[in-house]
Amino acid sequence: MPRMPESVLLGEKAKVAVRFRIPPDGKLPEKPTIESARGSEKLPKASVASIEPRSPFRPLPKEFKGPHLEMRFISLYNLPVSEATP
Repeated sequence: MPRMPESVLLGEKAKVAVRFRIPPDGKLPEKPTIESARGSEKLPKASVASIEPRSPFRPLPKEFKGPHLEMRFISLYNLPVSEATP
C-alpha cells in the first residue's frame, strides 16, 4: 500500500483524476495517466501508485467485445464525495 503524503495527513485538500485502460487479459499495457490534478505534486504520484500494484486485474468476461475497458479513478483527499464529479 502506498504511503499517504504527509501533506494530506496535515489536512491538504486535493482531487486527482487518473485514467487507465484494462485490456481483455487484465494486464495494464501502459502507465495510468493523470487526467487532472488539484493539490501538491506528490498527490498524482500517490494516486497512480494506488492503481499500479493491483495489476494484473481479473481478465474481462468473454462476453466483453471491446478492445479495452476505459477507467477513470478519482482520488479525493480530505474532500467530500460530492467533489468526485470530473
